[in-house]
Amino acid sequence: MIMVLCLMISSIAEWKLRTKLQEENETVPDQKGKPTKRPTMRGIFFKFQRITELITQ
Repeated sequence: MIMVLCLMISSIAEWKLRTKLQEENETVPDQKGKPTKRPTMRGIFFKFQRITELITQ
């Protein structure tokens, strides 16, 4: 049941991303660097994999 929920959330996020890209007529680079209007959430998460947060005060 948990897996079904996770897949549903991923599918909804992917659908929203693709819809927004289509509305804005934008593309994002895929894993090979080619522009695509239909990215997967796995590819998007991979792009944000190395982002870290550093907070200093």
